[in-house]
Amino acid sequence: MRILKSFFFLTILSILLLSSVYLVAREYFLYEGVRQFRQAVFDLERSKIGGQFADHCFERSAGTIDGEIVEYYIRFTSDTDYVLEAYCSEFAFDPQQIDQGELSAFVSKLPGSSGILFGEEPSYVQLAVFEQEIQEIETMTGWDLGVLHRSRTIGVSEYRLQEFTVVPDYTLGPATSCTGFGYKCCDRDTQLGEGELLVEGTDCDGGCYMGCVDRPTIVAVTPNPFFEPDNREILVRSGNFVDFAYVARGGGNPLSEVSIDYGDGSSDSLSDETGVFSHAYQCQAESCRYTATITAQDSAGNDSAMTLVSRIDVVVE
Repeated sequence: MRILKSFFFLTILSILLLSSVYLVAREYFLYEGVRQFRQAVFDLERSKIGGQFADHCFERSAGTIDGEIVEYYIRFTSDTDYVLEAYCSEFAFDPQQIDQGELSAFVSKLPGSSGILFGEEPSYVQLAVFEQEIQEIETMTGWDLGVLHRSRTIGVSEYRLQEFTVVPDYTLGPATSCTGFGYKCCDRDTQLGEGELLVEGTDCDGGCYMGCVDRPTIVAVTPNPFFEPDNREILVRSGNFVDFAYVARGGGNPLSEVSIDYGDGSSDSLSDETGVFSHAYQCQAESCRYTATITAQDSAGNDSAMTLVSRIDVVVE
C-alpha cells in the first residue's frame, strides 16, 4: 500500500513538474516571438517615417497623388514567413520589398489574417506558440488540448502599434496568397474545400479553404471499341455494344458507388473500384452523338470531378 502511494505521489509530482516546464517554455517562446515581430513592425514604421519611398512615388505619379502616397505593410507568405513591403498608392501591382523575416522557433500565425497594414482601421495577426505541435497531438490522439493553446494579438490601429487584449471583430490586411492567410489551396479535380471559403485568396483554381478533403476520382476509363486518341470519339453501328472498363478510387472517405450516364437516357451503377459497364447504343437517324460520363461517389456523398478522363463521346451510325 505504501509503495502504491509513493508511486502515485511521484506520478503526480512528475506531471506537475512537466506542466510547469511546459508553461514556462510556452511563455518564453511566445514572448520572444512577439518581441521579434514587434521589432519587424518598428522597422517598417521607421521606413515610413524616413520617407525613403515617398519621393520616388511622388515623382512616379507626377505629383498627382492625394492623401497617402505610400502604403506600408507586412505580408505573410506562410504561417511563419513574412515580407516587409511598400507600394505607391497608384501602383499597387508593383510593390517594393524592404525586408523579409521568419517568426521565431515554435511560433506561428493563426489562420484568418494576411498581415499588418498601416492605417486607421485595425490590422492585426494572432501569434501562437506550439500550435502545430499541439494540433499534431490532437490529430493522433483525438484529444481536445484547448487548455494548452496560447496566443497573443499584435497589430496596428490608428497608425499605432499595439497589442490587442480584446480581438477586434474584423481586420484589414494586404493581399496575399492563400497560404499567407493560413488557409489551404484545394485542387479543383482531386479535392473539395472544407470550412470557410476565403475569396481573397485568388491564387487557387479550386478555392482557398480552411481545409481540403480528397474527393473520389475516376482514374481511368478504357472503352471497347477504343476511342480515337485525337478526339476521344467511339464510332459504332446502331445496336452494337460498347464496354466501358473503369478504375476509380475513394478520397477522404470510402468509395460507395460508381455510376455511368450513357448519354441516351440510360444509366447504370456499380459499387466496386474496378468494373465494366456495357451498353447497346441505338440510333434511328443517319447519325447520333452521345456523351457517356462516369462519376464516382464516396460514403459522404461527395462526387468526383468531371474531367476529360471521365467523358467519352459515342457516335452511332
